[in-house]
Amino acid sequence: TGWHLIPLREALRPAVLLANGLALLANLAQFAIWLLVPYYLVNVLGLSAIAGGLLFMLTPLGTALAAPLSGWATDRFGGRLLVTLGLAAESIGLLLISRLEAQSTLAAVGVSLALVGLGLGIFQVPNMSLVMASFPASQQGGAGGMILMSRTLGVLAGVSLASAIFGALSGSLGFLPAFHAAFLVSGAVSLLALFLSLLRPDRRGGVSK
Repeated sequence: TGWHLIPLREALRPAVLLANGLALLANLAQFAIWLLVPYYLVNVLGLSAIAGGLLFMLTPLGTALAAPLSGWATDRFGGRLLVTLGLAAESIGLLLISRLEAQSTLAAVGVSLALVGLGLGIFQVPNMSLVMASFPASQQGGAGGMILMSRTLGVLAGVSLASAIFGALSGSLGFLPAFHAAFLVSGAVSLLALFLSLLRPDRRGGVSK
């Protein structure tokens, strides 16, 4: 009995690697919102800090509202479909953001931001549940640490990627073209995660439900 480190061979199972990779990609893709959208709301749309903050809040609010419902659905129906649906919603939201202009309506902006938040909230709980279910009780702490590490690495990579794309293009093309490019790449990363989620192994891989 007792708590044990996860053996490397267990952590490197394809199904476990896939789930952790999806967490990395999903968080990488969405971080462009935290980095660039505040400037779009205030400098491009001309919103006040309060109005911009309320609109920006739709992303984390969507995540907070979707996560408990996703957890309930995971317990009842399993997580595989929810993971894919969450990534699909996130991808659509990011691609919609990549098309926002100075003339975009607040409703269009709000829907785009909310979709990303809802998608992330739908995705995170079942994906973590699928990872945790891959390991016995004595390794649950290690399993949770792995998925949190993947999310953190995704955030760090997202900062680097979005800032590199925006920084490389904004000087010569201006804010909006660089903004669009950053979110097109973010949307592509999320679409990659969506595609990979369809390859999730069956029960013999240890994580599907």
